[in-house]
Amino acid sequence: MPERETRQEKREREAPQAALWRDVREGWSYIFGNSLVAAIIGVNILWATGGGAVNLITDRLGGLVFAGGQSGMKPDAAVAALYAAAGAGLFLGMMLARRVGSHVELHRATVPFIGWTLITQGIFFALMGVMPTLWLACVMAFVSRVVIGVEFAYQETLIMRLVPDNLRGRVSTMDRSMEFMVWTLSTAIAGWSLHLITPRTLTFVCGLLSASSGVVWLVVFASRLLKLPAKIGRVEGKEEQDETLLASAGEELQV
Repeated sequence: MPERETRQEKREREAPQAALWRDVREGWSYIFGNSLVAAIIGVNILWATGGGAVNLITDRLGGLVFAGGQSGMKPDAAVAALYAAAGAGLFLGMMLARRVGSHVELHRATVPFIGWTLITQGIFFALMGVMPTLWLACVMAFVSRVVIGVEFAYQETLIMRLVPDNLRGRVSTMDRSMEFMVWTLSTAIAGWSLHLITPRTLTFVCGLLSASSGVVWLVVFASRLLKLPAKIGRVEGKEEQDETLLASAGEELQV
């Protein structure tokens, strides 16, 4: 009697196009069947409505608003300064994410942490548009990126812990593809809007749009439409698990 065909062997036998669409269907089926995962992806998409225009905004602020004048910098140098500030902020945020995430889990603060960090990064993003000098705008960009760097790393870890191993790649692909699609549309609309508004106004509006993702997240949980599983909010059980979290957070276990 022939052995039962394994799932992997069946995948390899399928036509590439059929396998691709089956993977897409499985990814979306899981997302729509898991309200918490769908909420996280929805927040990413909502963030991208404003955050997606960041490259265009950086180019317009540096090249048109802050070049010359008091800064005395050429357009390319002003754009590079804003990008450098944002890049440094993302780097620092990612480096801090593990320790901050451990504090968040120890204090069961996952929901408020995600919500308020999204709001905070959006506010600092918006403030870039009202700063009088390039260097103050760089500070706003730096702080905004530190905050979003920490939030993004923690949120990605959360979604990986929620999704089963065999679906993680497909769900992550759906998440990124939708976010980048909205990112592209956001950039196109932002570019068109510059015929009607100034780069400063666009920056402020896009910052508030990205911050709205945090507001929606907090409202959804405050209204009890969603609830975070206890095992995600805090590691329960063995004492050594708590010791690991405490060590990551730079604290000591109290006995």
